Amino acid sequence: MWPLTQWTQVNGSVSCDDQATTRLAEGDPWAEGADLRTADTLLYDIVREGLIEKHPTTTNWEASKPRIAKGEIATMWLGSWAVIQMQGAAKQAGADPDDIGFMPFPAQKNGTFCAVAQPDYNQAVNIHSEHKEAARAWIDWFTDKSGYAADNLALSPLKDAPLPDVLKPYEEKRVKILDLDDSKGAQVKFIDNQSEVGIYQPDYRQDLVDLARGATKGSLDDFLNGLGEKWTETQKSLGS
Repeated sequence: MWPLTQWTQVNGSVSCDDQATTRLAEGDPWAEGADLRTADTLLYDIVREGLIEKHPTTTNWEASKPRIAKGEIATMWLGSWAVIQMQGAAKQAGADPDDIGFMPFPAQKNGTFCAVAQPDYNQAVNIHSEHKEAARAWIDWFTDKSGYAADNLALSPLKDAPLPDVLKPYEEKRVKILDLDDSKGAQVKFIDNQSEVGIYQPDYRQDLVDLARGATKGSLDDFLNGLGEKWTETQKSLGS
């Protein structure tokens, strides 16, 4: 279920727009050419063409790792955090971990691929701590010297840090990495909850997969337009 929610993270990558979150708050995420419409159309086409697993309702996350390592699965839509797990599964399966790579979403804006950087957990010093200097020293060590980002193939918070090796092809192909303006993120989540669309939940994409594989009846356009109507009607009712 939860990997389907990852498809919402394409928002911003298709349009190469760091204001993509704001556009969710102010417009229709499934308008023609919008990022989520592009992503959901691709998901629909993948299922429709029979390019997914035969039984998507019984997918096993742990079992999928050695399958991609052995080439039985071609691609999985996940963050770079997953690469280290897939490479570990490759070793255990006797496959070459270097066969596991990372690619941007297959859409370009004016000839450029874009990828959105998603934050991991945040760290801070408690204002009430009696040991602020020690707490800050630990954060500085963790950030500057621990090697955590490199070990997990993640983007370092340090501005002058190099990209992890798995993202070196991004440099070679000049993939643009975006930080989204999330100032309206809370508003988006409120609209999402009130509309009951669930862009951060698996349900509507489970319905989309069922539609694409013929388990339910209907057209893709009607399905996506229906989501857009629920979203924009909620915006209007909330005065967004």
